[in-house]
Amino acid sequence: MGLLADGEGGIKALRMAVRIPETTEQLAVPLFKLEAGVASSSAGLVCAKMAGVKKAVIERANEIVQAVKERHQVQPLAEILRSNLDLTPLAKETLDQFIRTNWDEVTDDDIHLFLCKVAQM
Repeated sequence: MGLLADGEGGIKALRMAVRIPETTEQLAVPLFKLEAGVASSSAGLVCAKMAGVKKAVIERANEIVQAVKERHQVQPLAEILRSNLDLTPLAKETLDQFIRTNWDEVTDDDIHLFLCKVAQM
């Protein structure tokens, strides 16, 4: 995805060798071999499936991977989060504020006030 460049900023990229399945019915096979270079693909979602992670979580992770690859903003699933969690009114308000906040534009005072609200929960 171009997020890591070998040799830049003192970074030495290494990857674990994995035989990636050709179909969704096959499983990834870890080769237990560390090799130089940046991985051309990730077996993370395949490994998550093998580990029994819920299908909905894997599908959402795949959506996020695709958004990053296509350089699109990842949209939070705020409504789903709020509807599936048993939250107090203060916790719901705090979650709403967290999701709506553009964290690139906040001041230190904004962060302090938000953390104080979190500490009250």
